[in-house]
Amino acid sequence: MNKYTKIISTTFLIVLSYVALAQDTELYVNNVNSGEGARPKVLIIFDNSGSMSNIVPGTQPSYDSSIIYNPQGSINSTRLYWSKSGTPPSENSSEYILVDSNRCASSQGTLNTTGFYTDFSRVWRANKEGKLRWRSVSNNSGTRNSSFIDCYRDYEDQIATNPGSPAQADGYPLSKNSGPYTINHGSSNAKWNSNRTFFTANYMNWYHDSSLGTDRKRIDIAKDVVTNIIGSNPNVDFGMMVFNHNGSGKPSGGRVVRKIDEDMTMAQRDSLKTMVNSLTPFTWTPLCETLYEAYRYFGALGVYYGDDDPLRTPLRDMMAENDGTYISPMGDCQQVYVILMTDGEPTYDTNANGLIGNLPGIGPVSGNRLDELAGWLYANDLDGDSTNGIQRVVTYTVGFTSDQTLLSDTAEKGGGRYYTADSASELSDAFQSALNEILQTDTTFTSPAVAVNSFNRSRSLDDVYIAMFRPQVGPRWAGNLKKLTINSTGTLVDANGVAAIDPATGSIKDTAQTVWSTSPDGGSVLEGGVGALLAARDPSTRVLKTNTGSESALEMFNTSNSNLTNSHFGVATTAERDALINWVRGVDIDDEDEDGSDTDTRPWIVGDPLHSRPLVLNYGARPGYTISNPDMRILMGTNHGVLHMFGASDGAENWAFLPKELLTINDKLRTNASSDAHLYGVDGSTIAYVYDQNNDGTISGSSDKVYLYVGLRRGGNAYYALDITNPDNPIFKWRIDASSTGFSELGQSWSTPIITKIPGFSGPVLVISGGYDTNKDLKGVVGTADSEGRGVYIVNALTGTLIWSATPAANSAINLQVSDLTDSVPSTVSVIDSNSDSLSDRIYFGDTGGNVWRIDMPGNSLPTSSQNTWSMFKVASLGGTTSSTDRRFFNQIDIVQTRSGSLDYDALALGSGNRSHPNNTTVNDRFYMLRDTLTKTAYYGAGGLAVPTTLIEADLYDATSNVIQNGNASEKTVAVDALAVKNGWYIALERSGEKSMSASLTLDGTVYFTTFAPDSSILTCVPVPGEGYLYAVDLHEATAVFEWDSSTSDITKEDRTVSVGGRLPDSVTPHFGEDQVRIIGVGAGEQGKGSYDTGSALTTLGIYWYQETQ
Repeated sequence: MNKYTKIISTTFLIVLSYVALAQDTELYVNNVNSGEGARPKVLIIFDNSGSMSNIVPGTQPSYDSSIIYNPQGSINSTRLYWSKSGTPPSENSSEYILVDSNRCASSQGTLNTTGFYTDFSRVWRANKEGKLRWRSVSNNSGTRNSSFIDCYRDYEDQIATNPGSPAQADGYPLSKNSGPYTINHGSSNAKWNSNRTFFTANYMNWYHDSSLGTDRKRIDIAKDVVTNIIGSNPNVDFGMMVFNHNGSGKPSGGRVVRKIDEDMTMAQRDSLKTMVNSLTPFTWTPLCETLYEAYRYFGALGVYYGDDDPLRTPLRDMMAENDGTYISPMGDCQQVYVILMTDGEPTYDTNANGLIGNLPGIGPVSGNRLDELAGWLYANDLDGDSTNGIQRVVTYTVGFTSDQTLLSDTAEKGGGRYYTADSASELSDAFQSALNEILQTDTTFTSPAVAVNSFNRSRSLDDVYIAMFRPQVGPRWAGNLKKLTINSTGTLVDANGVAAIDPATGSIKDTAQTVWSTSPDGGSVLEGGVGALLAARDPSTRVLKTNTGSESALEMFNTSNSNLTNSHFGVATTAERDALINWVRGVDIDDEDEDGSDTDTRPWIVGDPLHSRPLVLNYGARPGYTISNPDMRILMGTNHGVLHMFGASDGAENWAFLPKELLTINDKLRTNASSDAHLYGVDGSTIAYVYDQNNDGTISGSSDKVYLYVGLRRGGNAYYALDITNPDNPIFKWRIDASSTGFSELGQSWSTPIITKIPGFSGPVLVISGGYDTNKDLKGVVGTADSEGRGVYIVNALTGTLIWSATPAANSAINLQVSDLTDSVPSTVSVIDSNSDSLSDRIYFGDTGGNVWRIDMPGNSLPTSSQNTWSMFKVASLGGTTSSTDRRFFNQIDIVQTRSGSLDYDALALGSGNRSHPNNTTVNDRFYMLRDTLTKTAYYGAGGLAVPTTLIEADLYDATSNVIQNGNASEKTVAVDALAVKNGWYIALERSGEKSMSASLTLDGTVYFTTFAPDSSILTCVPVPGEGYLYAVDLHEATAVFEWDSSTSDITKEDRTVSVGGRLPDSVTPHFGEDQVRIIGVGAGEQGKGSYDTGSALTTLGIYWYQETQ
């Protein structure tokens, strides 16, 4: 009887990944001086037209804090009321705090005069398990009964005073057990991300008293509202424009009468309020012309309309310009805001039409150009300099006693919002609502800048699964998984069959609708995909399992599991343990969405798959499926300590496994303190062993098996094995770590296991490297010898027991001592079957010291304790002891059994690059091809063949300059002869800091590999990963293969490489199409398809196939 066993790895499930590498969070998070601490900048365009003198009958009088207004409803003078929107709550609202609990010193004077105050605020209150921390101001008893509410302004201005009762010593909010305050400003760690507006009871009584009414001019109402807004929003910097006279033969447009002051002081606010109160209604209404002048102000252009009305008060602000050119208030990477308030339609407002129509790319314009101009200001970078980020304008409009389609269109196109107001209270509400929205959007002042997202990809058949992550402040990063399709031309398309990749960025288009989504979700991590499906799901329906049972059997992860103890979570009480379990399951116990409910689903559950590539498994025609519509499942680990399985057809989570050893990270994930670093969980990539007894493509019956293996990478030093033969019922098989017998050398479990068969052992085995030693994380230090991770292990795939290893430990029946192996081995190993007997008899790998090693496993039996049948030696030593030669190998070696002329050799292709410090620019990294001419597996050492001399870089041909292809006839001859006597070649990676970050792929004699060069610009609005590059070179001579550089008609050195955009490049991964092989996972690809054509017509072949006879 013949039966076939299929071993599937992520290699030929075609996995792609825009992976972040090692401690490569430095690529995604940094502190940005130009953005951090910057307040939102708002330019108010104040309508001072003649119609503003019109009377609004029966409106509220101006709020006067010296008047005690009549009580309304249940409003209580001992309370301060609050709202998220900026609009006062109802007179019977439970959204309040106690006046005595207000510790925000910055708010006291403003509340006493204007009656309301807006700031980012936190309240010291307990959660369900009684743990006191600074939390969001929410509509619950914890907020209402708290004795401490504080504000960002006090923290930012270092005001340590804490008013209120009972007396509280000076200090700043501290969200720890030792809180609520610390006198050390640098230790304060509250998360200032909840913007609230607070109202005194007296203001509430005034606001809700419908009996108050008087006839008032529109401009008087607007003055009151605007001056109050300026004084009550200390986290916003304001400026102001007004209209010029306009009219026939009169000055057109508007002028800047107060520039936007950076970090506006109270004196500057008072001065602006005085100016507002001095305004008189006189002009026409040139809305569009004034916004055009605002554009010139923001864009640092020459004054145009701003000096046309030089004698009218208030005078133009000469501090806003220099020699007739505006000084832009916009900083790098910033957007500014316009709030345009008007009581009427535009009049005498056509003078700027021609100027606006000539703006580059504005498109067709008609009628009043106000809305088109606002749209252009929102869509374009005003200074045209892409190196300093995007400076754009967001426009809000307020129609005061005027409801206009033009104002609505203007706000919509300008990225803002349109408000209408017919009274003093409504006008105040409109302004404050706009500011609250701005404050919630523009949060750079509280956060280190983070790249919006990055993503990696996994592919199977014609479906592409995109695993994404969003770097965030604190340890908790969001993740997602989305689905696209690749069509017959190699184009990645969305659910509607539309090209999904943006040719300019290489990322998913904003307009794309990925397959599991019901509306366009694009590349946003926090929209669509499995993340949105899980956020919409009832947490009680999730199937979560953990290994707390007898012999680590899987049990349900819920509060009923008595084997889940407090110690698993690192907490002291059962209440804390239960709360964490529910939080992990997805219950919003901390009311993160601030909707007043702590029993609904958290806003986002899926964690970041920073290094974990998704694995796609095909279970075939199981019940309910067919061969043409098979049961496909996707597995993905995240750094929330979770391994998920999702259904490929609908994106629904089938189950998730939470290793009990990782549960302690959840307390920090839940707290998510901004001072805490990113955490790691199931950070490694999965691999599956699939045994299909009758080779029918369907996993069914008692004999078929599917076993899953995963390491933790940065999450720890363990490997896990699960039996997932039934994809809906995982079973725990085994776990190994450094404490397991024979594995004391195991470091962080970076390598993806290789599943194969070896001589002398009948079953499948895993070959894993020794792992990574964090000793190599040190920056600015040439690599030193490691104390762990130095070796290779061969493991029984079914039981997890050690079969054989090669480490510095003493010889034994299961270990070969290799005393000169001094550097850790994080890379995935490579195996080769040199004699085609379906057994892997050779292993290759590189280490973090820049060395390449070879293990020979000849014969048909395992070694004995004498360890004199299998051997290991150093093939090459390519690292050095200086900062420029400190080369390290993290990538799997690409092995090609080949021939050049009459020479047979095994080509070993690999590149150097430090994954633990991708921004390093001091090392001169290389890409190598080593010729191993010892193609026969044998024992090397005493009693066997002589150990060959270790290669060094001088033994290799320097192919960097590409003389073989581009030299003259004589130079080419010399170069070819020089290469012939060398043991391979290398290409120096010549860009600053350029390094190899992933394994290469060889197709039809062409080696494809990617590199990464860190960004060297000073400005980083958000962390820019740098530039990625795709190389294609001839395997034997390192010459260019494609004409990628269009600057010349000849193939030259420059044609070796093409930029794949500002990103860490994806792994080089093939898609075997009907017509040819394409490379995917490399940014935009050719013509924005998301792929590159190779011209190869190879067919897809399984890498690990063997036949077993019984």
